[in-house]
Amino acid sequence: MTICPEERCTGCGACQSACPADCITLALNSAGDRVAVIDESRCTHCGKCNRICPVLHPPVLRESRTALAAYAVEAQVRQSSASGGAAAVLARQVVESGGCAYGAAFTAPTTVELVRVNAPAQLPRLQGSKYVHAATGSAYRKVQADLKAGRQVLFTGTPCQVDGLYRFLGSRPENLTTCDLVCHGVPSPGVWEDVARAIEKKKNKRLEAVRFRNKVEGWKNSHFTTVYEDGTVDSAPLFATGFGRAFGRALFLRQSCHRCQYTNLNRPGDFTLGDLWGLKPDEFPEQQHAGISLLLVNTPHGSYLFDQLKLECQPFPVERAIAGNPR
Repeated sequence: MTICPEERCTGCGACQSACPADCITLALNSAGDRVAVIDESRCTHCGKCNRICPVLHPPVLRESRTALAAYAVEAQVRQSSASGGAAAVLARQVVESGGCAYGAAFTAPTTVELVRVNAPAQLPRLQGSKYVHAATGSAYRKVQADLKAGRQVLFTGTPCQVDGLYRFLGSRPENLTTCDLVCHGVPSPGVWEDVARAIEKKKNKRLEAVRFRNKVEGWKNSHFTTVYEDGTVDSAPLFATGFGRAFGRALFLRQSCHRCQYTNLNRPGDFTLGDLWGLKPDEFPEQQHAGISLLLVNTPHGSYLFDQLKLECQPFPVERAIAGNPR
């Protein structure tokens, strides 16, 4: 039994979370990607997984026309972020207002999952790029419980994860804010685990932490930094490493990423966030070293929240934003 063709499955997890019989798991296939697997002995054939699968029912979305160059006012927030820190500012606004934020975080050096954060001290877990497919796990169900309890919720993820959340919920609750990322495509978690184990074997010590986009030499020359159990650190420009070169050339992205239905201006989230690539040297010259976010405001709900954010922003032509971000 299958829900959608394996090569088109995004691993969004909507089917797993929605299954009333809990008979669907996301298991690694031979390429190291999570795909839906059905336990036929427990399946009741209710059809809910087929009804909500975003692959089987392509999204009908709105087209964003508002693009902004944005960066955090606080230097430390910006330094700890992959680009301008707009995602961190958005998460802080929701959490400090009594809500909670969901996003990708390392739960181990080899594992990235969508986690829940409800205290300002926990927010750094969500900062920085994680170039590994984040496991959805129970995040959708936790979001649903928070929404039913009346909490304000921010959910940040890849466009397919954001769309998967809406399919699971079956609506767009007023107390939910979503942010989809300008996604390069998600590397296989199986491949990343192999890479991490190979690094440990070469160094003969255990990994404690990883940063894929460390700004030790600024935004445009992000470093791949590894921290080991003995406190030692290795750091090199991301695209000078084997992992970075392979990621940049899309050698181990999941198959569905090569035919992604979200690589356009029709975005599922209230906001879209990415790096403002393609800037000319004379555009924001004093800000480029620290990093600048590309921010799209896609909905009236997003516009309302945007007015409360502590961000430095300037309008930027949508056409230029597209040119710098082909995805």
